[in-house]
Amino acid sequence: LGRHTPFFVTQNKGWFQEAGLDVRISRGYGGADGIKRLSAGETDLAMVDPTSLIIARSRGAKMKQLTVFYQRAPFAIYFLKRSGIRTPKDLEGHTIGAPVADANRTIFPAFAQLAGIDPARITWITMEAAAKTPSLLAGKVDAVPQFIFDHKDMETRGAPLGGTGSFIYADFGLDVYSNGLVATEETMRKRPDMLRKFIAAVVRGYQFTLDNPDEALSFFLKSAPELTKEKARAEIDVLPYLVLTDETKARGIGYISEKKLGVTLEMAVKFFNITSPPPLHEIYTNELLPRR
Repeated sequence: LGRHTPFFVTQNKGWFQEAGLDVRISRGYGGADGIKRLSAGETDLAMVDPTSLIIARSRGAKMKQLTVFYQRAPFAIYFLKRSGIRTPKDLEGHTIGAPVADANRTIFPAFAQLAGIDPARITWITMEAAAKTPSLLAGKVDAVPQFIFDHKDMETRGAPLGGTGSFIYADFGLDVYSNGLVATEETMRKRPDMLRKFIAAVVRGYQFTLDNPDEALSFFLKSAPELTKEKARAEIDVLPYLVLTDETKARGIGYISEKKLGVTLEMAVKFFNITSPPPLHEIYTNELLPRR
């Protein structure tokens, strides 16, 4: 996926090799899959969101968040402009389609509280993830939750119908973390130098991608020629919004704020039925980030 361009930039620029690392990048299938592979020893690091990590640690997994690249969560609600929806409050009395386990749907009550929406006035229509966008475009539902990586696709497909609008949860104060690198405590103990070198190289890849999106895209397409240029570039264009904040500008890409991670932990416990949450200090470290 285009959002992972920084890793392919790092590989194609030779920065892993320069650091003495032999790296193989394999496709993942979300946070839970990354946790599973880490637990099985199939990978040294994985891109995982803190909520998935918190759930895993509450079940006994010994791993930590080493970086957070997505400082803003990519959750959003999309709708057709012709529906008359203009503000989040306008979602009341309308239908939203999504799977029961959709992360956007699970966390929606937190967004609703911040945006002044009465959740009781929303009707959820349960459907498969693949049916969300077609159902919206066909008028079967009034809105759907999607990650903002799909923003350009939603715009393009909705244009003949008068255009789409969106509400990004983070813009309404839902200040929680999303994806970053996770490793097991065993790997941290046995191979800290490898982790430091890997993280430093990838942070370099992120900075290059943010500064040179066109060149970064060309590196990505070398590694994933089956993906369309337009789709990949659309995801790259979302990265500055997710990665760059006042915190990362001051502390560096990947930095984890204890306060913000604490909010993320509270949200995870509240909305994902975590009965035995891990202590905050046990789930992350900034010690392996590049020194500034």
